[in-house]
Amino acid sequence: MLGEALFPRIHDIDSVNAGKITGMLLELEVAELLRLVESHDELLLKVREARQVLEEAKAQGQVEDA
Repeated sequence: MLGEALFPRIHDIDSVNAGKITGMLLELEVAELLRLVESHDELLLKVREARQVLEEAKAQGQVEDA
């Protein structure tokens, strides 16, 4: 349910990696996920952090491009 709420918002920020980033963020505590649903600014920061982690993983060959 939280994933369904987050995915469209994440897709608006990063359509290419929205699925991967949503999956990454769903590993967070429920309370933090609720904050992300409520606050676009906090969601934007988390998406940027997740994107950086993905880029580092891609650079090391740990993750394939979307």
